[in-house]
Amino acid sequence: MDLFFTFHIWVVALGVILGVIFCVLIALASYCSWSQCRAKETLQSAMERQKLNMTLDPDTSNPWLILV
Repeated sequence: MDLFFTFHIWVVALGVILGVIFCVLIALASYCSWSQCRAKETLQSAMERQKLNMTLDPDTSNPWLILV
């Protein structure tokens, strides 16, 4: 009878530990996703500030040049 209760306590402890680890991993994944999204927005706003208006001469520009 003592073996049953010892086993039961270990199962509960394992379940709690795995639940905590799962919650920590979910929180870490959410933080990484939020951080990456924030960095992307910062980079896009920096790129928008550095836009230039240019006029290229079709006779002298490189024919392999691709404009976006």
